[in-house]
Amino acid sequence: MITTRSVIDESALIIDAKDAYRPMIESLIQNFKCFADLSVRGLGKVNVVVGDNASGKTALLEAAYLSQLTSPQLVQKTKTWRGMGPSAEFPMNREGYESQWKNLFFEQKQGLAIELEATGNLENTRKVRAFYDTKATIEVTKDDDSPAADSSAIIPIVFEVTDSAGVVHSLMGPMGPFVIQQKQPSPLNSQAAFYPSTYATAVPAEEATKQFADMDVMGSSDFISQAVQDVFPRVSNLSPAKIGGAWLLFCKVPELREKIPVHQVSSGIHKLIALLAGIAAQENGAVMIDEIDNGFYFKVLPKVWEVLHRVASHFKVQLIVSTHSREGLQAILPTLRKAKEDFRLIRVEIRGKKHVAKVFGGKDFEAALETETEVR
Repeated sequence: MITTRSVIDESALIIDAKDAYRPMIESLIQNFKCFADLSVRGLGKVNVVVGDNASGKTALLEAAYLSQLTSPQLVQKTKTWRGMGPSAEFPMNREGYESQWKNLFFEQKQGLAIELEATGNLENTRKVRAFYDTKATIEVTKDDDSPAADSSAIIPIVFEVTDSAGVVHSLMGPMGPFVIQQKQPSPLNSQAAFYPSTYATAVPAEEATKQFADMDVMGSSDFISQAVQDVFPRVSNLSPAKIGGAWLLFCKVPELREKIPVHQVSSGIHKLIALLAGIAAQENGAVMIDEIDNGFYFKVLPKVWEVLHRVASHFKVQLIVSTHSREGLQAILPTLRKAKEDFRLIRVEIRGKKHVAKVFGGKDFEAALETETEVR
């Protein structure tokens, strides 16, 4: 029996009719991490999530991202971003298997079913239900030749994905030392991306280079290059090049004759290019960015917000981002004043045992920032 409930405070949903916007993702979250039951409605193009530590900011972004699930391996990615990658130390039995998944469940109650539902554009309307299937049969193997202990007792976790056409896809996949044989590849596609707080330092430079090269083929690289130069005027002439067998993104800076790799100039510049390229790659989709202002000097933040809004609007991408920074929030104001209808503030907090989300419209968001009301 669920004894706590997380709900949206409907009295805080203050959005004028002219601010109304058909979002790409609105979420219903049940039994996922810190959320027993959370409905998030009234989102906009740019949604800024704030709140205390452990209030559920990252979990909210992860729920939105995993609502677009195409493979259980995406769950593994979210664990890795939090420093909880797969381990070969777990015993090959039911307890070892389930220990790989239990942190996903509300209060680690694995007898419950996780439900993540997203509604909005056709590309993003999807429902995910995760549960242990007592009727399923699986084959469990290990990397070595030692016998699997109690393998017959292992009950697999199933991610049941219902797409926008109502077709149900049952997915099982690898986790840690366990390999569950999938009968056929998943036909699901996703127009969603997640960027963790450590993105600027944790992700190889080759990834941003590949995304930029893809944009060049699609004819969008000049648009992104101009956006980057609007924030960092010293950086120009972006181009991919292969050095020592690896593709890297190079740029020109005034003090040097030759181009140099972007990630050697600044991790902040590398992060901006990667974010903009990622947005371009998710046209008509959604991008989640945790602690968005990490890696950026405070003086460039107003321009960062302006180009993120510009590029997201151009490619019709919804942004769901989190921040702890007061400077980062204040930096939104110049862009917010010009496009109030696009912005929402989402504050998550803990009240007793309840995780509550309040959604504020653009006008109220602007008023709070202008009066320096504490919203973090």
